[in-house]
Amino acid sequence: MGRKVTLIGADQRVEYEVIYKDAAMVKTAVGEVVATSLLGCDKASYQINGPIEDGNVNYTSVYGGSVSNLISIRHYKGSTGGAYANRALTISVGGLSVAVLYGTDGNGDSVTPTATQVVDAVAAHQEASSLVVAVAGGDGSGSVGEFPQVNLSAGCNNGHSLKFLGNPNVCRYLNLVETV
Repeated sequence: MGRKVTLIGADQRVEYEVIYKDAAMVKTAVGEVVATSLLGCDKASYQINGPIEDGNVNYTSVYGGSVSNLISIRHYKGSTGGAYANRALTISVGGLSVAVLYGTDGNGDSVTPTATQVVDAVAAHQEASSLVVAVAGGDGSGSVGEFPQVNLSAGCNNGHSLKFLGNPNVCRYLNLVETV
């Protein structure tokens, strides 16, 4: 039909054949799938700053493209008092929103986590880690900053990648490099 190309990503190799402008037939382990928008996908990111660099947490989307700008992050203390005593640091995900709820001590007072604690909690949370990668600033020993919900930014489409057709809520971009 058209030009056959092999694309290689960090953990995958995909062969495709261009079937019409900006679309391709992709050969995968489960058969052929139509992909559209041969795009590059810069990943969105946002850094929440702590009082010192060691308390910064930088979030970067797992998938690139402008859709990654829809992911949001929030750090907050939540309710305090005796009824909330000994609450663990909690990560929750609703749609494309990731929330980091600070834990409490035995008196129900908020305990501000370190950047490393937040990074580890995000990495351990299956849904959160499927949306973002969190990286601590410096050595990660500093307290993180409380921050209202904010969207990641600077995700854009350019270069060579594939956006698969299907449910727009589950579309995935493969960040791939064309080879000869």
